[in-house]
Amino acid sequence: MNGFRLGSKTKVTIEVNDSGETISLDFGDPTLLEKAQNAMLKINELETKYQSLNDYLLNDIETDDILSDEAIYHGKELTNYYLEGRQIMDDFLGQDACYKVFGNDNYYLMFADLFDELQPYFDEANLKFKNQLKDTRKKYANRATKATKKVI
Repeated sequence: MNGFRLGSKTKVTIEVNDSGETISLDFGDPTLLEKAQNAMLKINELETKYQSLNDYLLNDIETDDILSDEAIYHGKELTNYYLEGRQIMDDFLGQDACYKVFGNDNYYLMFADLFDELQPYFDEANLKFKNQLKDTRKKYANRATKATKKVI
């Protein structure tokens, strides 16, 4: 049986842990950049929502009793921050993406670090996209020229 299979030239698979688990980004998806931007905005909103937590971590943690009501409250806030942030990133990167990347470990700047790690892939995709546009223009310009010659 004759056949062919055309694959996506725009999908990037990234190995994210020592177990070989991966996440994928399809740079051919016209909604990917919007999804990335939305995830960044939601993480920023989350950080604003938990601004008191940020202030606590930066300023007050050294002076508070670890078992104080305030410390316990901020511990609960931190747990909610991680849960909400992981959900935002999983919505963007796919189910269990954060677990694949971080396991059960959490730290305050984990989402910023994840975006930093993804940035080179977006930069590379941007370059590939520009090159694909050039190749497409060249390819179809040649076809248009050949078609015009056949008609004449």
